[in-house]
Amino acid sequence: MDISAARDDLADELGVDDEIADGFQELSFDEESKEQEDSFMAEFQGMPELEDGAGARHNPFLRIAYGRKLLDYEQERELGRRLADGRVAMTDALSAFLPCVSHLITEWDKAVLGERSPGEVLQWPSGAPSQGDAEGGAKKGNGPNARQRMASLSMLHSCLRQEDGDPGLVAAMDLRAAFSDAAPAFSMLCELQEVARDALDAAPARFRGRADLERALERAAAARMRFQEARRVMLESNLRLVFSIAGKFVNNGIGYDDLVQEGSIGLLRAIEKFEPALGFKFSTYASTWIWQAVTRAIANQRRTVRVPAHIHDKMIRVRGMAARIYQETGREPSVAELAELCDLSPEVVERALNAANRSMSLDAPVRAGEDTSFLDLTPDRDQRDAPDSVHEGEVAAIVRQVMSDLPQREARILSLRLGMDGTEPHTLEEIGAILGITRERTRQLQNRALDTVRSRLKDVSAALI
Repeated sequence: MDISAARDDLADELGVDDEIADGFQELSFDEESKEQEDSFMAEFQGMPELEDGAGARHNPFLRIAYGRKLLDYEQERELGRRLADGRVAMTDALSAFLPCVSHLITEWDKAVLGERSPGEVLQWPSGAPSQGDAEGGAKKGNGPNARQRMASLSMLHSCLRQEDGDPGLVAAMDLRAAFSDAAPAFSMLCELQEVARDALDAAPARFRGRADLERALERAAAARMRFQEARRVMLESNLRLVFSIAGKFVNNGIGYDDLVQEGSIGLLRAIEKFEPALGFKFSTYASTWIWQAVTRAIANQRRTVRVPAHIHDKMIRVRGMAARIYQETGREPSVAELAELCDLSPEVVERALNAANRSMSLDAPVRAGEDTSFLDLTPDRDQRDAPDSVHEGEVAAIVRQVMSDLPQREARILSLRLGMDGTEPHTLEEIGAILGITRERTRQLQNRALDTVRSRLKDVSAALI
């Protein structure tokens, strides 16, 4: 198999533009590398197609999933190495552009503020895993954490920012090393490639270092092509795993095709994060990512009112424990028992149990075939109860009758002072200004009117009660 022809075919299948494909073909290999490349590509390209089943004819995912054999351990390691090498080579090439460093720092600041996921910005936000992790050691990663690495990169970037008008050739090896140590994720590297291309296009035709930047951009394009090639083979060879895991979550409010789509996204994340040096099989590693993607989709999409993912996980845990206790004892467990067995606080258990309640439409009929809906039986808490409205109406009628016997000026003073007849309550000064009297005289007339009302209300106290 000719290596150039294989790359052309892969570029057409992946929809890669001519610029990246040309840059990929311009790579130079020694004779030994070419032989290994030809052998490896022939092994994958020559895999026999399996016979389509009934579902495969109508489902493109099935045609892809069952059109390739499963990878063995050595093939997974080789593809994983190619993924890692492509990502590292792309990072090294883009580190030559100062705008890429600036963009990475900006996007990391957004991740710190919660505006995007840290995993979309850096390959290992918690630190790169080591062989000790695979052997049961610490799981926090090796070396400085993401904040320390990005703080170091930001400090070097501030110190070495160039002001000479160039689009940003980074000559300082410390800054380029810090950029590589930050380990941007592949999705971020694709963004940075566009930033580098825009910076190069906006630069003058002649400036110091343009040729170096053009070669760096070509290396980034070639590395991206190698990464996408290995990722496609890894994806197509493991789609059966997505179908297997998604099939365990059917009848959960989301269609099977949607579950497969979500699981495929998790598989892509697993491919980008896979580290073959740790010694795990890819299927073991990818199962966790696929399972997480599928369960998160169910938690976010199955309900009319979304339940937070952490509450959804606790809800499943509490409900499973409650079902087990009921099966063993024949009774419903208490909140205290569930809290103790699940190692959660009673408040969290109650919240998880409440989240398990299904939402219901108020327009749904109470029983099948009936016109009465739940909305008809649901009280409106903003409306006053009918007895209270009747009682208030009777009281208002008695008060108006009593005030009708007062002199006109005193009745108006009480009406303005108490905000009756739909008016706002007025101060004594405001009432005095309206009636053309002093504040003190208004107070005297108010007190006299109140005394008269109190004396007359004693005769109708029974009606008020």
